[in-house]
Amino acid sequence: MNKINIFFNTILGPFLRTIFSKLENMLQNSLHVNLLLTGIIARLAHYSQPLLRSLLLNHSLVLETNVKSLFQVCYLNLLFSLF
Repeated sequence: MNKINIFFNTILGPFLRTIFSKLENMLQNSLHVNLLLTGIIARLAHYSQPLLRSLLLNHSLVLETNVKSLFQVCYLNLLFSLF
């Protein structure tokens, strides 16, 4: 593993990293996978953990340069679907 992957794993952890990587491929995922993914994200956002809720719902949150927020992942998916 290179240093960026190790840093990315320590910031988000393996579970959130997997969820975010699945979200990045949302346009290629099946409908079933996308429904499961949005259900997981909704449950995590509803969970009463301030740091997790901030990571998922705060659009102005400043993260490290190699860590994408939920809004950045969704925005990139929107841009790729338009072009």
